[in-house]
Amino acid sequence: MQRPLADCALALTDSGGLRKEAYFHRKPCVTLRDDTEWSETVNAGWNRLWTVNDDRPRREIDDYGAGDAAEQIVATIARFVVQGRDEDFAAPRAMTGARS
Repeated sequence: MQRPLADCALALTDSGGLRKEAYFHRKPCVTLRDDTEWSETVNAGWNRLWTVNDDRPRREIDDYGAGDAAEQIVATIARFVVQGRDEDFAAPRAMTGARS
């Protein structure tokens, strides 16, 4: 599980262990539960609880992004073609506001 966490931008989980691992990897985490036994991850701003009745995270996600997706895709493909590496494909840019 270490490699997927190292490569991800954000973790969505209901697993107690993954919440703590995401915290150690400095990855924002959304916990799909009403509570967590790791309250320090919430207090530190790296974990957010998302309950059935909470639509706040849904409101905070910008459906349209920053408007520069095409430019990012072209730049990433160009880097891959020129450099011949696939590291750029491992992790997308982190979701804006994920730590709030």
